[in-house]
This record gives sequence, C-alpha cells and structure tokens, in this order.
Amino acid sequence: MSDGIQALIHATAEADGAHAPRTHETASRTSERGECDWKPAPLGDSVLQAVLDPIDTAIANHPRSLQKAIGPSELGTDSPHGLAMKLLQRKPLGEPETPWLPTQGTAVHAWLEHHLGGHRPDGDDEWQGEWEAEKRVRVGLLHSHTLLDPGSHEWHVTGSIDLWIPGMRATVDWKNVGQWTLKHAQTNGPSQQYLIQQSLYGWALEQAGTPPERQALVYIPRDARSLSDWWSYEWAYDPKPALWAWNRAQLTIDILQAIVDRDGMEMALAWASLLPGSASGHEWDTWEDETPAMTPFTPPTRKPPALDVPDRWTRLIHAVEPTYQTKNN
Repeated sequence: MSDGIQALIHATAEADGAHAPRTHETASRTSERGECDWKPAPLGDSVLQAVLDPIDTAIANHPRSLQKAIGPSELGTDSPHGLAMKLLQRKPLGEPETPWLPTQGTAVHAWLEHHLGGHRPDGDDEWQGEWEAEKRVRVGLLHSHTLLDPGSHEWHVTGSIDLWIPGMRATVDWKNVGQWTLKHAQTNGPSQQYLIQQSLYGWALEQAGTPPERQALVYIPRDARSLSDWWSYEWAYDPKPALWAWNRAQLTIDILQAIVDRDGMEMALAWASLLPGSASGHEWDTWEDETPAMTPFTPPTRKPPALDVPDRWTRLIHAVEPTYQTKNN
C-alpha cells in the first residue's frame, strides 16, 4: 500500500474518532446517512413481460390446469351446486389473471417429493419399507350412460397421495396455505373438503389391501420462516366420510341423468343452479350461472335459472347433502 493511501486512512480514522470507543452518539450519526441514494431511471417492464409470457404458458399447460375429471379433492366439497356443475362437466369461469398461488403449492410438492420419496428410516424401522411420494391410487368408478365418458359410461376417479409412510401406515397431504387458512384450521379444524379427500385416499388404499391407520394434513404457511412454523392435524383413518361422499356423488349423477333423459341438459343445469352453495361460505369457483364477486372472500351471486324447474325435480334438491354429519352416518 502506498504511503499516500496509508496517510489518508490514518487521517480519516482520526477524524471519525475510529480510535475511540464506539458510542451511541457515533452509531446514530452513522445511521443517519441512510440507504443508498443511487436510483437509476426506470426503463419500463419489458424484461418482466419477457419472463411472464413463458411462465403463463407453462402454468396454462400444466396437468393440474388441464385436469377436467373430478377427483378426490373435489368430491368432499360442501357445495352441492359446485359438485353438480363439475359432474355436468361444466368449467368454472376463467380466472381474471394467471393463478400463481397454486403454482407455488405445486413447486413445494415437487421439492418434497424429490427429497422424501424413497426415504428409508434408519435403525429398527428400516424393514418397514421406503416412503412413497405421489403414490397413485384408484378410488373407484362413477357410472352414467350419457353424462360421463360416452364410450365407457364410467368415470375413473383416481388421485395421488402426497406421501405414504408404510412403517406408520400413514398418509400425508401437504397444504401450502396463507395465514387465514392456517389460523382457521387451528381454530376450527380442517375443512370438510380436506378431511374427506384424505378419507377417500384411505378408502382407496383399503380397497387395495393396505388400509391406513393414521392420516395427516400438514399445513405449510407460504410465509413460513422455519420448519417450526409448520402445523399438522392428524387423526385415525375412518372410511365412513369417504363412503358418504362417494354415494352422494353417484346420487347426484343419477338425479342429473334422470333430468337429462326426461327434460334435457338445460333443465339439468337449471336444477343444478337451485342447489345450495358452500355451507362454509368458501366458494373457490364461479360458474356460468353466477355473477363473480367484486371483493375477495365474498361468494358469487347466483343468477335465476333459465327455466322453471318443476316440482318433480325441486323436491330432490335436499337429497344432495352439503355436509357430512356423524349422527346421520
């Protein structure tokens, strides 16, 4: 280092009191200098748009976005209206923008699948087998001669268990959630839709000869800073909620099929529009017979049915129960 540089450093240190103990006054004087004041003039968002275009395409073409058949996650809904519209193979109204939250959840699932799939416990539990991530299961067949697959008159309901731990005979489902959903679950328990989805997975395993003993919903907050922020809800497997949801779906199909056979598809849609929405008020989809809500967490407004639905069909509305009640099952 040159003599000139050394002299400059020495002089600066003496001027700032570098050789004296650092006092509160010195620290305050330093912090008052503030953050960097270099703010280049913005040039627009062309780079952002270049990045967003392929991301938008990837999300739109992801299998989760393209899925049309009803799955275990939807059979447990507490919205008879939403269930009927899905069974009629109607599509929810499109999102105003490309959904990003589900994509975050998909990414978290992929990371967990990569690191936990094939894990083998150490020690005494090693004989109990490897963990299976994204374990494919077949729940069953729903039947209808025109509403479902016109070629086979059947609908194969399948799904993927996020994690199967054979040594514990436990299913695990990851839920990547916001703070509202987490706090609501901690206060009131998981939603019916989440619980019955797991019961259906357990029932699928039971039909395959490996019934679970324990089921777990693991809530992963999207803003979690550490693993200690995770929270789980665990319970003993019970097939009765799955059977209730399955029978309700088949009953709804049978009613819709009867209406279509006698009075046509438009009458079936009119009947579906009379069914109640979510019992909990959590409407995630907006359908063609509804006006979208103007604010978040507000259910959409149902439009009047296009046709007058006769009594022979309206009396069947209450047959499609919105919620599973243990005292009745």
